[in-house]
Amino acid sequence: MVKKKRYIAVCLFVCVVIFLCSCSPVWDSGHIVDGHYVPKKPNYKFKDKLDNIIPSNLDTVNVYRKVATYSDGVLNNMEKSFYLKFYPEGRVLEARVWQNESNVLQKSYQETLLEGDLFTTHNYYYSKDGEKIQIETFIQTYGWPTSGMYDIENYYLNATGDTLTFWIPQSRWKSDSDYKAIYVKEKMPQILEDYPVTW
Repeated sequence: MVKKKRYIAVCLFVCVVIFLCSCSPVWDSGHIVDGHYVPKKPNYKFKDKLDNIIPSNLDTVNVYRKVATYSDGVLNNMEKSFYLKFYPEGRVLEARVWQNESNVLQKSYQETLLEGDLFTTHNYYYSKDGEKIQIETFIQTYGWPTSGMYDIENYYLNATGDTLTFWIPQSRWKSDSDYKAIYVKEKMPQILEDYPVTW
């Protein structure tokens, strides 16, 4: 009787695993290619999504730079090395400068690629109503083995199109505080002017 119950439990577990694997994957093993972290088997939901309504006030020429982060309304350390660059085709580049920013921003993309000063993530964005912007990204998780997961982040653009707000409520990650990041529009730095949009 005990063996039968154990057999049934194992069969149920196998069925659950097969069902989860047949669904759209959330987890995927990733690797770094040319300075950005990508899934080995890409399966983005927002890639070339047909009903994407790009907000009319979204700047797809310049960049949005992260200038501040808050936890429960309290200002954290200023963050100046993160950028979001939106493209008309529903692509968005997330870029981070690792070294002395004022010097790196004057370099070309090819120079930073060789020197390892720039880390980028190739993402997709989608808006159902032309107001709230959702960005689908693939992020690296830590542990053994190292893997990655797909995540959808919510951004809110102000009426003039010069400020983006990213907000994570406390309940989402079951953390101790809410998190908010502020991005402001700035002129495109040289480092991103010739960045190839190949994803």
